[in-house]
Amino acid sequence: MSSLIHVFLVLCLFLGFNEGKGEEVTEIKWWIEHLGEGPPGDNNEATEALIKIGKPVIPYLLELLEKE
Repeated sequence: MSSLIHVFLVLCLFLGFNEGKGEEVTEIKWWIEHLGEGPPGDNNEATEALIKIGKPVIPYLLELLEKE
């Protein structure tokens, strides 16, 4: 799963998005919880949703990587 997160993080760095707040934070946390669903290396629905959200996701992914 960590390789999937690394790929996602790199994709986010190349995309320019607005910072999110409030409900978006709740949405980000929900999608991150679902990143591991599906076959390894597969871009599941959570990955696609987080890519669409973009830059605001990065701090939460970094936090997740620090825990590993």
